[in-house]
Amino acid sequence: MSFITGLLTLAFFIMSIAYSMFKMQKKQGRRLFGRKSHCFIGYLTLLIGLIHSILANTSIKFTLGFLSLFLLLLSIVSGILMRYLKPNPYKKHIHIIIGILTCMAILSHIYSKLLF
Repeated sequence: MSFITGLLTLAFFIMSIAYSMFKMQKKQGRRLFGRKSHCFIGYLTLLIGLIHSILANTSIKFTLGFLSLFLLLLSIVSGILMRYLKPNPYKKHIHIIIGILTCMAILSHIYSKLLF
């Protein structure tokens, strides 16, 4: 069950990243749909990631999976802050950088699980 929730978390994270493709489209309706779905998919990714971590571990310890979950939570919080606090262009890049770090942590977590 933990493997399935891990795959679901990865799939929803990839769908959330696909927001950048929606953002580049010319039509405003599609961009609005992309922004709303990006937020909803991010929340769903965090929920499934929490379920995955509960099913995978009974004790809390610092692992790549915990780092991935923490960075995902940090990315979502930064996205919420950027959406409602009217950020300047420099602060907006923080959400993107945290997203990239989250992606690297998730891939490292998957790689470590495949090796061990």
